[in-house]
Amino acid sequence: MKALLLIGLMVMVFPAQADVYRCQDSAGKTMYQEAPCEKANLTTVKKLAKPMGEPSPEAIEKAQAESRALVQRYNERKKAEQDAAKKEKEHQETEQKKTAQPDEQTAGGQ
Repeated sequence: MKALLLIGLMVMVFPAQADVYRCQDSAGKTMYQEAPCEKANLTTVKKLAKPMGEPSPEAIEKAQAESRALVQRYNERKKAEQDAAKKEKEHQETEQKKTAQPDEQTAGGQ
């Protein structure tokens, strides 16, 4: 359950906003920087896309709803597994009692 909660929280974390420029010098060396390539020997190769900014309230609500649904499904599955394990244990105990009874009768009759 903690893992699902962590995943839900991670969905809401977004990187900070910043422009990133990939610059190349005359020797072909590539550099990444926040400012455009202004030096005479640098050329701007590509302005990389901005990371996403603040999520919208709708996106936050959707992520929270998905997280709640995941937690609910996890809890339901865990309960079903526990119920199945309990029934299996009860079944095994019943079978052991059935197989133990004839042994007791034959031992008492001798």
